[in-house]
Amino acid sequence: MSRRPTLGSSSSTTDSLPMPTANVRTAVHHHANTPYKITLVLITACLATALGSSFTYGYNIGVLNVPNEVLLKRVNDTYYDRQGHYFKNTQLHLLWSLAVSIFCLGGLTGSLFGGKLTRDFGRKRTLAINNIIGILGSGLEACFFSSRLHYFELFIAGRFLVGVNAGVNTTAAPLYLSEIAPRRIRGQLGVTFQMSVVTGVFVSQLLGFSQFLGSKELCIWLFVIPLLINCAQACVLFICPESPKYLLLIAKDPMAARESLRVIRGVQDVSEELAEIDDEEVSAGQSSQISIRRFFEKRHLRLLLLIAVGIHVSQQLCGINAINFYSEIILKTAGIQETKSQYYATGLSFLYIPLTITSIFLIESLGRKMLYAFGLLGVGICSVVICIALKLKMTVLILTSLVLFVLFFSLGPGPIPWIIVPEMFSSNARSTAVSVAVATNWLATFLVGLLFPLIDDLIGYWVFLIFAAFSSIFALFTFLFVPETRGRTSDEIAHAFMQPTQHTDVDPLF
Repeated sequence: MSRRPTLGSSSSTTDSLPMPTANVRTAVHHHANTPYKITLVLITACLATALGSSFTYGYNIGVLNVPNEVLLKRVNDTYYDRQGHYFKNTQLHLLWSLAVSIFCLGGLTGSLFGGKLTRDFGRKRTLAINNIIGILGSGLEACFFSSRLHYFELFIAGRFLVGVNAGVNTTAAPLYLSEIAPRRIRGQLGVTFQMSVVTGVFVSQLLGFSQFLGSKELCIWLFVIPLLINCAQACVLFICPESPKYLLLIAKDPMAARESLRVIRGVQDVSEELAEIDDEEVSAGQSSQISIRRFFEKRHLRLLLLIAVGIHVSQQLCGINAINFYSEIILKTAGIQETKSQYYATGLSFLYIPLTITSIFLIESLGRKMLYAFGLLGVGICSVVICIALKLKMTVLILTSLVLFVLFFSLGPGPIPWIIVPEMFSSNARSTAVSVAVATNWLATFLVGLLFPLIDDLIGYWVFLIFAAFSSIFALFTFLFVPETRGRTSDEIAHAFMQPTQHTDVDPLF
């Protein structure tokens, strides 16, 4: 009996999966070469998902950065109105740290039950329902700036809820985008998620300047904007189709799946693509959804889940949020005046947008794996240079290395985790896997935000050598273990992770 490509030793045994038939492989190959149409429905669904989900996620990350002094004063004034005295400086900054970090805890919470929501209600419906949480959270934040409900507890509760909204969005939006996209441009459409995130960060920082909405009088509108975006997304999603993969494989409604696919693709004959989708369930060997426990019982699923977690953790441990959260401090250390450092930091956040757009043109030609590993190596080298430049106080070198850091991150570690993880799993495992991987991303974000200032106080700029080490380790991890998913079905990837038992014509992934 001939062999199947594998990750591990040929002497081991494992659970076997049904092999894809020759007819199915022929249909899949033919579908990969079938012309696709970019329809208005597909564009509308992608824009609604990107602007209503990932844009608000990025917006809420950056909205507190620039007007933080105005917001701190508001917190202190409301406390004085209630207690007759102001917070001590340490108490005020501790409370503000809570307001910032609780967004990440909300994101972790939302990501943990986001997978179950997408299974029970569908991808599109989860995104639509999640807007209720976003509207409530932004509403509570805005109430903090009213004349009657100016309680900072409302603001903290609102930050937690917009974090929950972001956590669900970071689980459901990549799933929906991955499942409605034609396979040939799946990666390119997936990049729109990260592009909207970085656009949201930049817009929120720009609007936070006092010349726009960062003044005491207009600050409330910074938190009304995401509320309005949530309302708009809920309306637009109403006319968008549900994921055909969800309808066929999870909801068990083939007629609705066929109609959804026809609307998205703009053609009547979608039988070949439906056959490919249906084969996911056949190859998975079961129709029920795979629980976390089942992931650890099956070797190939366990390996894929560990790789997915590693990919998402590496996105944060490469040091990107240290750059995002503390870029102003870094620039001040470099000798740039405080009044100018905010403008430099905002300009840095703008660079993410065109550089992320660049990855759209590379992700299908170079592949996910190469871009990700290349990006991590570049980020690691830049971290070393940042450390040296800070020690020598070389302002030009610091600015150059920060720009290059953003460049390498935008090409690989920024967009690719949101694309590659949904591509690695079949439909009955995808929701659970994405939920777990995204939850670890949020946890890593929280820990970096919490620990970076403490470690920075202890060892100063040498902290960037830690990020360089993590980047190098995860680049090696990518080269050795991460599969290339470009142009492949989740079935092909799963079989390549099985122990060798029989021959398949699936090419090796490693």
